[in-house]
Amino acid sequence: MHTFNRIALLDTSRAREVQWADGQIVSAEASPRLLALLAEGYEVWIISTRTTLYPQGVDGCLFELIPPQRILHAREGMDNSHAGAEGLIDLWARALEAVGLWADLDLEYLSWLDLRAQAADQGIVVS
Repeated sequence: MHTFNRIALLDTSRAREVQWADGQIVSAEASPRLLALLAEGYEVWIISTRTTLYPQGVDGCLFELIPPQRILHAREGMDNSHAGAEGLIDLWARALEAVGLWADLDLEYLSWLDLRAQAADQGIVVS
């Protein structure tokens, strides 16, 4: 078993904190969790179930800290509505491949949660 040290996969909800007022975003900043992982020397990847990210807006704090090639998002037009949805499986399969953790997995029988667990089992921080 290969262990992947110092790699973290964070979803956007864990990577940034958004302040809301009257249904509007007031500010967004990097989360303490993201900042701590970076300070500890982790190679952080951002995994977003959204199909569009906003580097000039609410996601700007992520793009300031994380290289764009390490920010992955769901593909337009793919179903992301449940654990077995093709869009979520595709997203997490791409994430595992990007960090060098890819085996010939039979994706037909896996959910995105299985792929997250696969990463965590190999020593990748997943949250």
